[in-house]
Amino acid sequence: MEDENPKRRPWVVYVLCTIPLWLALSGGVGIWGYFRAKKAEDRKEAARFATVVSASSMADDFHKLAVVIGARNSSVDAGRGLTRAASWIEGILGPSNTGYAVQKVIDPESGAWPILRVDVRGADEKAAPLWMVTAYDSANDEASIADASSGVIAMIAAAQAIAGEKPHRPLRFVFLPHGNESSPRVALTEARLVRMIREEGAAASILCI
Repeated sequence: MEDENPKRRPWVVYVLCTIPLWLALSGGVGIWGYFRAKKAEDRKEAARFATVVSASSMADDFHKLAVVIGARNSSVDAGRGLTRAASWIEGILGPSNTGYAVQKVIDPESGAWPILRVDVRGADEKAAPLWMVTAYDSANDEASIADASSGVIAMIAAAQAIAGEKPHRPLRFVFLPHGNESSPRVALTEARLVRMIREEGAAASILCI
């Protein structure tokens, strides 16, 4: 007569003992990986370099945008000024200078030039973000170029000044490619901005500079 309680095979015992150990180990590795990624993200945030903003530095930036780059309009030189302005803004705020990760949002409906966006994490990530918006295009006359440039320079200076800090609420700096010129692209770009803000929920405030 066969034994009603046969001994378990050794490999079955081994597997039954190993599974709980594996689950505990993989869970521990997952938690470690999460905190390591969080620390890496915090270091990335801390790598920004606050810039001492002065009247002379702003005047120099204004000269580069308003005079060297000049008119920024889709009807002038096939939008060459817009292209140069977008590259300049990305460069001055990007990793090699101020240290921000500059997002480029292309909206085919509103043209070939990107919406540039810089996100600053807040101490309270659940707080509604503050949005600051300006347009980096311009009309063609000298006075309009100067007016349009001043808003861009002011917002760049604000982003540079707070680069080494963590504000209470998240901040969003957005540079639009169309907002000053007379073009149907302006309305399309503004509609894209509205969608962008709504995707994040309520905004604490929207400042148009």
